[in-house]
Amino acid sequence: MAFDLAPHVPYEGRILRVRRGSGDPADPIKDAILLRLTIVEYPDGTILRLEGRLVGPWTSLVERCWRETAERTAKPVTVDLTAVTFVDDLGKMLLAEIHEHGGLLRTRGPLMDYIADQIRNNAPSARPTNAYLGSQGTS
Repeated sequence: MAFDLAPHVPYEGRILRVRRGSGDPADPIKDAILLRLTIVEYPDGTILRLEGRLVGPWTSLVERCWRETAERTAKPVTVDLTAVTFVDDLGKMLLAEIHEHGGLLRTRGPLMDYIADQIRNNAPSARPTNAYLGSQGTS
């Protein structure tokens, strides 16, 4: 497994690629990019664009990048999931945390739309309160 951080290019973002394999060009399947994270900063916000699979140990890398980005800017952070092909339970937990902290989830396609809808509908802010409205009756 290799981590490859491309140099920062203004308005084109930083790219973090997580690769599987030894880097042998003769075996493209073993060296497939499992996750690509591109950070693009605009005047009105920052986009973290994910491509590939948000799974296992790569979830912590995405979390670290999201936290560092959110800490250094007061602008909104959008996580672009339009090129994500799979999310495991750890990835779903991270996306729920990002959503709860004000991050926006951009999706496309039935799988990611479903996951994002589940996160939005299960967020504490979306749950009905247990407060009882009206009188409790008299004895």
